[in-house]
Amino acid sequence: MSPVGAMYIGRSKEFEKLKSLLTGEFPRSVVVTGLGGIGKTSFVQMFAHAAADLFPDGVEFLSAPLHEARAAQPIGLPAPIVARFLLVVDDLDRVSWEAQSQLMKQLDEAHFRYPNLRSIVISRVQLARMSSEQIVLGGLDEREFYLLANNVAEEMGASLQLQDLQRLREISQGHPAIVSLALQELRSGRSDAIGEILRHLRGFRANGLVGPDGRPLKGDSERQVIVEVSTANDEILKLLRAEPELVRSLPPRKFEELVGEILAKMGYEITLTPEKRDGGFDIYAARKEGLGQFLYLVECKRYAPTHKVGVEIVRSLHGVLQAERATAGAIVTTSFFTSGAREYQQRIEHQMQLHDYITLQTWIKGFPLTRN
Repeated sequence: MSPVGAMYIGRSKEFEKLKSLLTGEFPRSVVVTGLGGIGKTSFVQMFAHAAADLFPDGVEFLSAPLHEARAAQPIGLPAPIVARFLLVVDDLDRVSWEAQSQLMKQLDEAHFRYPNLRSIVISRVQLARMSSEQIVLGGLDEREFYLLANNVAEEMGASLQLQDLQRLREISQGHPAIVSLALQELRSGRSDAIGEILRHLRGFRANGLVGPDGRPLKGDSERQVIVEVSTANDEILKLLRAEPELVRSLPPRKFEELVGEILAKMGYEITLTPEKRDGGFDIYAARKEGLGQFLYLVECKRYAPTHKVGVEIVRSLHGVLQAERATAGAIVTTSFFTSGAREYQQRIEHQMQLHDYITLQTWIKGFPLTRN
């Protein structure tokens, strides 16, 4: 039986490589990298569970952001490490440069002090400062992708035809997170056909993939949106209608202006907050109606497709609503929302609206152009 258990699909080659690297005298540390949502943390968790007998002194996971929040206290390790111990450092790329340096220094000192210590560092980007071996997780191969897709579909009570699976894999290049996104959209009822969902998700195709910073990955046919105007204009919107995934290439401020202009066409009086302001929202949207005047606060998140907006963003905007005494709030993103974010929003549905990438596409396609 493969060491990759029935609950985890794929990555058998990467599993064997990681096992081989960590059971030798050197290297003592391995970096696992890959796109956001590709399954880095799940892969390492699976490895730690399946290979637990290789680390009789135990396995411990350390969150780099949490370590930074605790003022970078010394790494807690069992003493002494007699046999072999595995330390996993997750989300290293999500902390400041200074915190990375301090944590890596602590890790180097721990390796020097405990020769039987082994470590895995998880990061969305490759770390030039580390001389460790690196394992880059890419998309799943055809067999692994189809098996995962069918399993997820069965859990959600959905079904996928072979041609849908083929199109989904072609668009996503084997990215496992796309399966859940597509099936969640199908189950939500907003899209009633997998073909429609695949059109919405076409931004995941190879040269349309974007990294954690929201920028497109390099490719032979890479397109970029060059914005040299003060507000979103008809030419930009025409381009985005044809290739909506390019909205993720807009600079953050231009994305805010695009959302502002769309809302203005919907009848709202729009005021963008100062570009450098960090007040928890980006746009004031006001409208006078029969019942009175209403003020909405809008937060814009130009995220990579697999970097979902979490509950902490929704909770934060909700707090700002109370401070600003606004009527309601809305979050508009080029990505999607976590289940936690949507559950929180349902508790305050009359005060908060969430608009994801698919809603944004609908807005763009319905935006009235003044010129042909």
